[in-house]
Amino acid sequence: MQVPGYDLYERMNYVLPLKEPYEKLYENFRDNIKRNIKKAAKLNCVVKKDIPVADVISLAREQSKDFASLTDKDFSRFAKLYQQLQANKQAITYAVYSSLNELLASAVFFFYQNRAYYILVGNHPNGKTIGASHALINAFIKDHAGKELLLDFEGSDIRNLAFFYSSFGASEEKYAGLKYNNLPRLLKFFKK
Repeated sequence: MQVPGYDLYERMNYVLPLKEPYEKLYENFRDNIKRNIKKAAKLNCVVKKDIPVADVISLAREQSKDFASLTDKDFSRFAKLYQQLQANKQAITYAVYSSLNELLASAVFFFYQNRAYYILVGNHPNGKTIGASHALINAFIKDHAGKELLLDFEGSDIRNLAFFYSSFGASEEKYAGLKYNNLPRLLKFFKK
């Protein structure tokens, strides 16, 4: 399908239906995911729900400095949106803490219709080698297994992230992206 004035391109998303029992979902995890979940448990990492969204935002803000130009206003708007959705039971936070109570991994999940969106993620460098994010996603899957719910990972076109999401048994969901070039006609030629 063509849209006049726009260039279409293919984007990639990963989704995981959660309707099966947890044990069945866990069977589809790759071995490296299972190993990292066990590693986090062995190191006494603790999963908590409903932590303050400000804690998730703080970790995500620190992590995103290298690849996104988000402002304080952006994070403030996100916090307000979270509060509204959470009041309607359409949002929840998850976090993984070390045995010393250090926040290692965190995420916000939004719910809409039959989808749960893995929407804002923050990972501390100390959590990357001990499976903190693996334990976080595993806890969400365990809590929601057996429900008519689709876990939507919200991406990714980034190869390593795509592999990570698919390692939980998630499958590809392709969608179209749009590019619109609003430059003057002469400059459009150079931008292609």
